[in-house]
Amino acid sequence: MGFALRRAAKATLVYAMLVAPPVAGLLWILRAGEDLHPPRHIGGDWVVSFSGSGCGRLRADAPLALHVSQSGPRSIATFSDAAHTQIALRLDGNALAGEQDRSGCRLAVAATLSDPAGSLTGTMRWLGCGTCTAEPFVASRGPSR
Repeated sequence: MGFALRRAAKATLVYAMLVAPPVAGLLWILRAGEDLHPPRHIGGDWVVSFSGSGCGRLRADAPLALHVSQSGPRSIATFSDAAHTQIALRLDGNALAGEQDRSGCRLAVAATLSDPAGSLTGTMRWLGCGTCTAEPFVASRGPSR
């Protein structure tokens, strides 16, 4: 009976050594991620309205549509202008910012996501484009594609 007892003890020890570390690792990962929160959702379709004169580089006869593809805090915004201007944006809390080169000019966007309505309020600047000034804008959720 001593041999069978030793064999059972050895099997139990091996089992514990193979199971305990992964379980402990999983518990540690769950504990470490307790305070993580996903960024706000900005993906989807938006309608942009300008409130200043600016230089009108993105203005169109119809309302300007904006489609945002989001992956975590990063997103790509595509405007419905003739050139389909795209800009890479980064979301940090409620602040949204990004810059992109376009035809010798640099488009810079800075906006704030409002709570809880989900509208964007901010400015677009055309850096290096002479007389272009900041264009204040407001974007609200638009119809889905």
